Amino acid sequence: MRILAIVCLTLISQGAYSQISFKKTYGDIGKGDYGEGITQLSNGDYISCGNQVYQDTLANYVGDAVIRRMDVNGNELWSINYSDPNSAYQDLSFYSIIKTMDGNLVIAGVSDYGFQNDYKDAYLAKINTDGDILWQHNYGGSFAQGLVKVVETSEGGLLSVGANHTATSANSQALYAIKTDAFGNVEWVYTHPDGLHPSIRHQAYSVAETPDGNYIISGKVTSTISTPEGIYAVALDNTGNLLWNNTYDYFGGQGRVVFIKNNGNILVCGWYAPNWIARPLIIELDANGVFLNDYEFNYDNTIREWAYSYYKDDFDVVTMLSFDIESNYRIIQIDNAFDIVWDRFITYDSGTAAEGHHIKKTNDNGFICTGTSIIQGDIQAVAFKVDENGVLSTPHLSNQLNQINIFPNPASDLLHISINRDAKVLRITLLDLNGKRIKQFELFERQLDISGISGGQYFLKVEFDNSVVTEKIIIK
Repeated sequence: MRILAIVCLTLISQGAYSQISFKKTYGDIGKGDYGEGITQLSNGDYISCGNQVYQDTLANYVGDAVIRRMDVNGNELWSINYSDPNSAYQDLSFYSIIKTMDGNLVIAGVSDYGFQNDYKDAYLAKINTDGDILWQHNYGGSFAQGLVKVVETSEGGLLSVGANHTATSANSQALYAIKTDAFGNVEWVYTHPDGLHPSIRHQAYSVAETPDGNYIISGKVTSTISTPEGIYAVALDNTGNLLWNNTYDYFGGQGRVVFIKNNGNILVCGWYAPNWIARPLIIELDANGVFLNDYEFNYDNTIREWAYSYYKDDFDVVTMLSFDIESNYRIIQIDNAFDIVWDRFITYDSGTAAEGHHIKKTNDNGFICTGTSIIQGDIQAVAFKVDENGVLSTPHLSNQLNQINIFPNPASDLLHISINRDAKVLRITLLDLNGKRIKQFELFERQLDISGISGGQYFLKVEFDNSVVTEKIIIK
């Protein structure tokens, strides 16, 4: 085994210079918000998916799926909560979002989030960039099914993967793949194992299409209920027939992401836990699933570090998002010889937990990451954008000049705003979540009267001579 370990800690500050970068949190007070997938539109805006957990008026825990649109600077433009019309409890969660060839978006997840019972369905939907549902489908049998990843296939269809319970027993958990057309109509389903097994559980996390139109799925397998998992990979042809499947013996391992290299080899990326210490891992296979080599990328052998998301470019350069037990996010870039190019850490002040879920390359060749942090006791969705070298950069002087500070937030009668006295303010406006103007304030006002405005969430938009700053506020 080739072990690559770098011991370093880079302190990064927020801002931008040659490329935009930011570090943001999202969510509603009193609710747990979880950030999952993200994609970028052609105009630079981002659309993310995730879920929100809260108690309803009867004190039942319920879950809504959330789609959130942000501008190129990470400022929230709007968010929409979705519930499943086919679920008695309207529980829904989204885990994966992609932009399709027609410019719309497809999301994959689980209906009936499971707070009330174990009878969940896999869920797939297509929405436009305004969040309107174009179509939606539930999939599954009598027991629990769920999807965690969706990709668009070369012929324009969709392939989604996750887990399928074929019976009430936990031992019935099987790897699950659904191939649909572009409208979500099922073409074939693959489940393995196809029935109750006394000692094996499977879970799929990722899928990639090969140049010849077949599919490689990666995930995990639990050999017995009492022992940790190993990494699992399966190859299917374009009609869902099994070509090969293999288990790779990595203690506690999960194959979270799978890629096809330019030479046809397969990279299964994820983590495993030798001696119960989690560490990032990439294993390389040939096109038939035969093991070739493995590479570790932990920065400290004594610190637990998990890696759920990786990105590979056209030159087989891999960029990894990981998180550790000490509440750090870590981004590293690995060249096609499996050497580390750069290594960065991102932290949130007052954060006591971190979980990185998705990394994606942006239109300006930087990287956008999503996840979930516990900050001052609140579970919040997070997103941070770094440049092509993984740097969360030092701001321009003009950006430093045009910073604002709003307090208190939430507020009820007066909202105080602090602006650098040398900044040139053009307009201060309160907007609703749809961008409609609610109130415009005088340029000199620094105590904003909001006493006559209904409670809820709003945006305060401050326009300067060379930039615009928008902050989300809550009026009680």
